[in-house]
Order: sequence, then structure tokens, then C-alpha cells
Amino acid sequence: AKRAIEIAEESMKDLTELDLDMLEFASYFHDIGWSYFKSDAENVSYTIELCGEYAKSHPSDVKVFMDEGVWDYILDIIRSTQFPHNDTWDTLCKIIQDADLTECWGGSSFESYEKLVKEEEFALKSKHRSYASSRYKPSLLFPSIDALNTKYAKEKQREYYEAYKNSFAKEIEDWATYKVYKSFKDGLSSEKNLRALEALKLVRELFPVEE
Repeated sequence: AKRAIEIAEESMKDLTELDLDMLEFASYFHDIGWSYFKSDAENVSYTIELCGEYAKSHPSDVKVFMDEGVWDYILDIIRSTQFPHNDTWDTLCKIIQDADLTECWGGSSFESYEKLVKEEEFALKSKHRSYASSRYKPSLLFPSIDALNTKYAKEKQREYYEAYKNSFAKEIEDWATYKVYKSFKDGLSSEKNLRALEALKLVRELFPVEE
């Protein structure tokens, strides 16, 4: 929800307080009830069902949305987060889609990558094989710039990726350097020492660290 509001405030200066309230509510609720054991379509459908139950049990929390006649619109915003994201002209749907994809801003691209890999592995082993093919493929570059909607999200993702790419390269180089050191320290064969050195050289070529 914080990412969604950040993107909204930086991207769209003409959003009303009601717009932001709707976006925040949809962002908090869009993943409730989410499960590996369901396809994205099933997850979103269940989320909509849970939102309806919440509205009935907590009418005061959604009164302003009901009074303004925007409750169904909020549910449509939530539906827009279903993978793969459909193109949309709606501003709030564009924002929540970007917030949905940029989880890495609060962690790392590698953590997002691991999560995506686990989801796809599960899908391929389950009855939901179509779920795997419908998702964005696991990638350390996830999300790609062209998968995002708003100018702000694209720019921030580009900045994030450049910073992350360098720290990731440094981490790999440090590990490869350690393996060289350990190979020599443990008195391994010259062949294994050479392999470790060649691996370090390859790492530096593939993942150059910018000073």
C-alpha cells in the first residue's frame, strides 16, 4: 500500500483524497486469501469474496465508499492485479499494477526472483500448469521497465536496478574471491586452484563492478 501511495503521489498530482483512499484500500486487500494452491484467477476471485464479507461485517469502514458509489470500482482495481496484468487506461489500476510488480523496492530483486521461481515450480508440479505459463517468467531483472505503467515507477525501477546490479555483482565477486582463497588455503590440487581462478575471471567479466 505504501508503494502504491508513493507512486500515486509522485505520478499523479491531480488525484483526490477519495482516489487515494480507494487505492490504499485496494492495495491492502488485493492479496488477502492468496494461496500457492490456487491460480491467480482463483486467488483474485476469492479476494473479491473476502472483501464482500469484510464490507458486510465492517460497514462503517467502507461507508464512505458505499456513499460515494465507488465500491464496485474498488473491486475492479483489485481485479486489475490478476496476472498477467491486462492493459488498462484507468489511472488507479495502472498505479496498483506497478505497486504489485515492484515488491523488490522493499527487498531485493533476488528475493523476488526466488519467490517467482518457487511459484512457477509449484505451478508446474500442480494441476495449475496454465498458471505457470501465464505468469511473468522468473528473472533477476523482474520487473522489466516495459512491464510498468507510470513514468515514476519506470524511472525508480531503472535507478533501483542499476544500484542493485552493482551490489549483486560485488557480492558474486566476493564469493568467487573467497573460493579462490579457500582453494589455495586448503591445499587443493593445482587443477582445482586453476578452476577457481578461471571462475573468478569469468565472474569479473560477466559481472563487472562499477567503482
